[in-house]
Amino acid sequence: MVEKSQSPKVEPASAEPTLDDVRQDLERLRADLASLLEAAGRGAKHAADEAVDAAGAKAETAGAWAGGRCDSLRESIRGQPLAACAVAAGVGLILGQVLLRR
Repeated sequence: MVEKSQSPKVEPASAEPTLDDVRQDLERLRADLASLLEAAGRGAKHAADEAVDAAGAKAETAGAWAGGRCDSLRESIRGQPLAACAVAAGVGLILGQVLLRR
């Protein structure tokens, strides 16, 4: 059998962290956290900018769609004014009944 040599364990005298070591670690941690927060802020700003751009594009599309429908409605009302008045009176009567019901 082979014998294992038993050497005494030598622990360095500086194995215990000093207060300066802890302070340096905290400063590095603070710097890392600041850089992470800054990166997260940049990412959030980028996402918000993209959302604003997308919302603007959707608003333009909705405006064009509504404009087209408004023109179509205007033409229908001009073509049949009595029917349009009857429909408006009926809708007003129904809404009045619903809103005044207690």
